[in-house]
Amino acid sequence: MLVVFGVMMGAFNGTQNTVMSAFMLKNIAAVNRDNYMPAYVLILQMCVVIGFLISMLVKSTQFTTAFFGLGGLTVVAGVLGFWVNWQR
Repeated sequence: MLVVFGVMMGAFNGTQNTVMSAFMLKNIAAVNRDNYMPAYVLILQMCVVIGFLISMLVKSTQFTTAFFGLGGLTVVAGVLGFWVNWQR
C-alpha cells in the first residue's frame, strides 16, 4: 500500500511541477525568466524538503489519516491558488 501511495504522490507531484512551470513560463516575460526561475526552483525544492521533514513526524499508524488530510489541504490550497490567479 505504501508503494502505491508513493507512486501516486510521485505522479501527482510531477503533474503539479509541470503545470506550475507552464504557468510561470506563460506569465513571466522572457527577459525576466533568468531572474525568477531559479528562485521558483529553490522555493519548490525547499517545500519538498520541508514536506519530507514534516513527514518524519507522522507515525505509520497515522499514515492513512495524514495522507488524506494533507492531500485535502493540498487540494484546497491548489483551488485557492487557481481562484486567485483566475481573478487577475
